[in-house]
Amino acid sequence: MNILSSKKGFTLVELIVVIGIIGVLSTIGIGSYTNVQKTARDTKRRADMQEFVKAIKSFQIIENRGPNEDGYCQSSIGSSGVDCPINPPGSGWVHSRVWTDLVDGGYLESLPIDPINNETYYYYYEPNNPPPNTGGWVRTRLEKTNTYLYVYWEAR
Repeated sequence: MNILSSKKGFTLVELIVVIGIIGVLSTIGIGSYTNVQKTARDTKRRADMQEFVKAIKSFQIIENRGPNEDGYCQSSIGSSGVDCPINPPGSGWVHSRVWTDLVDGGYLESLPIDPINNETYYYYYEPNNPPPNTGGWVRTRLEKTNTYLYVYWEAR
């Protein structure tokens, strides 16, 4: 029996081909997974915006005014009298006037927070000014389209 003819194992070419196929499949899988994550976060953002506006409308009906605003920028990454977004991000909605009106008033369990919640992806509350703030909008940026989603409410 010839020792060379009974070799076991794979050739270098076979190993390279298999590694290449695994690499291509991994790249496709990671890309698909990333898109699914973006879609899931965008779906949560849409639902949060609708829930937020629903609470604002309920507040309007009962209180006969809209929730208050702190300064120029009222967002899930902080409030400012100057500019939005707050950089670096702050403590969020907590202790803001909109928090006091909606959460402490029992209209929401907590104010929604963007799944990423940074300088690019955050929730922004903007009532029509001046008070009684009976109309306005909330806004967030969607990842898949890189566009803003605005949800408006009208004055009663």
